[in-house]
Amino acid sequence: MSEIDKILVDVLAFNPTDKLQLVDKILASLQPTNNGVETLWGNESEERITAYNEGRVSSIDEDEVLKKYSQ
Repeated sequence: MSEIDKILVDVLAFNPTDKLQLVDKILASLQPTNNGVETLWGNESEERITAYNEGRVSSIDEDEVLKKYSQ
């Protein structure tokens, strides 16, 4: 039995939440977080929220968006 198969036997006994946490950590290890990009997206989201709150941008109702793309 390979090392991966041994690990899999153990993992299959995990509860669903623990399995998801393990999958999340494995995926994160394949594509490490780029803190610079995370910071830029955080700043962008804050700017968008501020712009919306100040009335500089408008929003579209979810139903309108879904109707537009479900045709």
